[in-house]
Amino acid sequence: MKRKSPPTAEQLSAFEELPVAEPLPAPAPDTMRQIVSLRMPDALLDRVEEVARSRGVSPSSLMRALIAAGLDRSYAAITPDELAAELAALRRGVDVGFVHNPTNPDARAVLERGRTWCQAHASDAWDASSDDAGQIRSAGADSDLVCVLGGDGTFLRAARAIGDSRVPTLGVNLGRIGFLSKVEPAELEHALDQVAAGDYTVEERLRIAATLQRADGTTETHACLNDVVVARGQRVRMIQVAVDVSGDHLATYVADAVLVATPTGSTAYSFSAGGSILDPRLRNMIITPVAAYLSPLHSVVAGEDQVVRMTLRHAVAEAVISIDGQWDLPMAIGETIEVSALPVPLRIVQPAGSTPFYALLRSKASLLPY
Repeated sequence: MKRKSPPTAEQLSAFEELPVAEPLPAPAPDTMRQIVSLRMPDALLDRVEEVARSRGVSPSSLMRALIAAGLDRSYAAITPDELAAELAALRRGVDVGFVHNPTNPDARAVLERGRTWCQAHASDAWDASSDDAGQIRSAGADSDLVCVLGGDGTFLRAARAIGDSRVPTLGVNLGRIGFLSKVEPAELEHALDQVAAGDYTVEERLRIAATLQRADGTTETHACLNDVVVARGQRVRMIQVAVDVSGDHLATYVADAVLVATPTGSTAYSFSAGGSILDPRLRNMIITPVAAYLSPLHSVVAGEDQVVRMTLRHAVAEAVISIDGQWDLPMAIGETIEVSALPVPLRIVQPAGSTPFYALLRSKASLLPY
């Protein structure tokens, strides 16, 4: 959680007026001093315990929250009044952004529920359409959490805008399948409560960079969370794509398409083309041809330190490059695209009690139309 600015006098007053809960059971002797490795005066630790217990929270949880907010060894001389200010700042809540699908009629109602939760918890909130990459990029960089309200396509557009900011992202499923979403709409408020309480984990998902090298010598790079695809255009004629892995030739496919997917994207287009499903926490790339003619290599997994190079060798008509299934670019014969792992992952929030991936896979598969 990001460090807050110093609280105002009004906020300090509001903090002091918070209702007092029943005291929690006393912690084991020296629990706080075992948890906290900082050289802090005993009086200060006593003050932490006193304030935490009067507010009905665990002293160790409170100290962990303070550390997450930026409390370090430089705070060894902090006074009780300064500690109260830190606590008041923490009680102001998390800063939440809501990215929604503007074409989904259910998104507006869920958005309003999210804003209501933020108002009730003294949390700042902003919202943006999933198509407004500029606003998501600028506002998201200073947020504690971005909630994505929509299906997987909405999530992919939001992830592209979030980029390297490392802001934790929570998907609320308003689509049909929703492999990328950890929360159903009815669970929104409970999930936000869990995030505010720190009752969650963060799962890091590999992102890849796709660098297109044009015939005129220019290049352009796009970040992907799911996959990058070299595919035939509108005419039903196969294309020929040469694939090299870190300089070694793998295969030349005659196919409708060839794609490189992340573990996150392994449940998408690659899966439909017969590729293996990988645990989304892995850092690998999957090379999968689509409807390949006489090819013994149906799907190959490459390591994160490899560079996959796809070159368009032949196409009767046009060919296209698809980025995460959301953005299409033309591709000419002789042009190449290089795919490599990005160092900064997308950080996906998993509230405590979220369905494990393999159980989610089983339940989502039952939604498919077969």
